[in-house]
Amino acid sequence: MAEDSSWTRLWNYTAECARLLYWAFFKPYTLRRWLREIDPELADDSNPFKMRDKWPANPRLRRYAGQLWLTVAVFPLLCTLIVGLLYPLLAHDTFNWWRSGQAVLAGG
Repeated sequence: MAEDSSWTRLWNYTAECARLLYWAFFKPYTLRRWLREIDPELADDSNPFKMRDKWPANPRLRRYAGQLWLTVAVFPLLCTLIVGLLYPLLAHDTFNWWRSGQAVLAGG
């Protein structure tokens, strides 16, 4: 039973990260409104890690910071992996892992 709740929590956390990405790209006004609900000083371009002094009193802010970090760190790697696995099948060409890895690590 404890395993089910762990998987459920992981799934919910992942879904929340995906929702953040969706809002960032397709619904920026919804993202801004949601961030203001977390903290009135929080904007879509502000760094929640600079607000660490508020984390003990605002667990939603701490959770958002963790989700933001995970999304920024994992999403580009996951996209590169998916594209790298599908590209040879669809394009009948090899995928340059080295070049793509350098682009991901360089930030674009």
